[in-house]
Amino acid sequence: GCATISDSCGNLLFYSNGLNVWNSAHNPMPNGTGLVGDMSSSQTALIVPKPGESDIYYLFTVPAFANSPGMAYSIIDMSLDFGLGDVVTKNISLAPSVTEKLTCIPHTNNIDYWVIAHEYGTDRFISYLVDASGVSSAPVYSATGSTIGLVPNDEIGYLKANSDGTKV
Repeated sequence: GCATISDSCGNLLFYSNGLNVWNSAHNPMPNGTGLVGDMSSSQTALIVPKPGESDIYYLFTVPAFANSPGMAYSIIDMSLDFGLGDVVTKNISLAPSVTEKLTCIPHTNNIDYWVIAHEYGTDRFISYLVDASGVSSAPVYSATGSTIGLVPNDEIGYLKANSDGTKV
C-alpha cells in the first residue's frame, strides 16, 4: 500500500508507504520515519488535507493483518523545511483493532471528510470526521454487513466508495 498527494497543478507534494514519508525531492521528511503502518497492508496509508488549511495534511495509517497498534494518524505541515514539509506530530492512536481497509469520502457539506475503516472482529465500520478543528476523537460506528475476522485473511483487502460518496 502507498499514498501520494499533489497540489492543484498536479505537482507532487509527498508520498508514503505507511512507514515513512518522502517529500517531493524524494527525501525522507524530518520526523518522517517510524510510522505505524505496514508496507504489506492493502491500504496502509491515506492522505487527507485539513479543511481550511492549505499547508496541513493528515496521514492515516493501518497495520497489516489487523495487528497492533491499529489505526493512527500523523500531521504534516508543508510550510516547514522550505516548503518540502515536516511531520510535526506522529502516530496519534485512533482505533486499536482495524483491518487493512481504509478509505475517505467527502462530507455532504463538500468541505469536510469522513475517513472510514473496518473494525476487526465485528461488522462495524468506524468513521472519523476530519474538519477545520482536526480529526474527531469520537468515531461514528455503523454496524452492517459481514463480521470481518471470522474467515482467515478476510482482514486483507480494500474499502472503496462510489463516485458520489453515498455508498461504501
